[in-house]
Amino acid sequence: MNPHIDLAFFYQIYEKNRAMMGFAELLNLYHLLSRVLLEKTEGEVVELGCYKGFTAILMQKLLDSVASDKRLFVYDSFEGLPEKSDKDLWDNAENIRKCDFLDNKRVGKGWFKASRETLLENCKKLKVKEPIICQGFFDETLPLNLPNKISFAHLDADFYSSTLTALEHVYPRLVDNGILLIDDYCDPKIFSKKNTLPGVKRACDEFFKNTSQKIINLPGLPNQSQAYLVKEAKG
Repeated sequence: MNPHIDLAFFYQIYEKNRAMMGFAELLNLYHLLSRVLLEKTEGEVVELGCYKGFTAILMQKLLDSVASDKRLFVYDSFEGLPEKSDKDLWDNAENIRKCDFLDNKRVGKGWFKASRETLLENCKKLKVKEPIICQGFFDETLPLNLPNKISFAHLDADFYSSTLTALEHVYPRLVDNGILLIDDYCDPKIFSKKNTLPGVKRACDEFFKNTSQKIINLPGLPNQSQAYLVKEAKG
C-alpha cells in the first residue's frame, strides 16, 4: 500500500497553514515522510514545534493511509518562541533584504503562540487522531520524552538554541537512514539574501561541524527555505 492523501485534504491543510509553510515546503514534508514509510524505516515520527498542528495532522493522515503503527509525538511550549540569542541576529543589513533584516529584529519571545486546545480542536475538526503531546520548552521535554528510535523528524524551532537542543537529543535517536527535515534552514550560497532566521543554519553548522553528515537543501518558494538529511549508517 502506497502512502497517499486525498488532494482536497492536502489543499485544505495548505490553505489553513500557508502563512507558516508554503506549498512546496508542505509537499517536501509529504514526500519525505512517504519515503520513510515506503522504505519501512523503523522508529516513531516526531515534530518539534507544531504551532496549530496542521503539519502534524498531515503527517498523521499519511501514517493512517498505510495503517502504520508508528506513533506521532509533537513537542511545543504552547507559549510561543523562547528568548533569542545573538546567534539569531544579523549584525547589519548588507547581506540581507531590508524586509528580512527588519523581520529578523522583530521576531522574538512569544511569537507564534498557539494553545494546546487549538491543536486538539484542529485534530477534531479534520477527523484525525490526536498525537502524543509533550508540552514545554525543548530543554524540559526532550531529555525525558523522546522515543528511543526515530524514523522521521520535522524540526521547526526557528531559533539557534532551540534548534541546537533539538539536534542534540533527536539526532542520536534517529535511526540509520532516518530522515530529519529542517524548516527555515537557509544557505546563503543558494538563497542569497533571503534569511530571516539565521540561527537555524548556525545551529546546524555547529552541531555537524566535525561530522561527515550531509545536509541537502530543498527547493522552495522565494521567501521560504528547507533542508533535510538522511542519517548516515555507522561504519
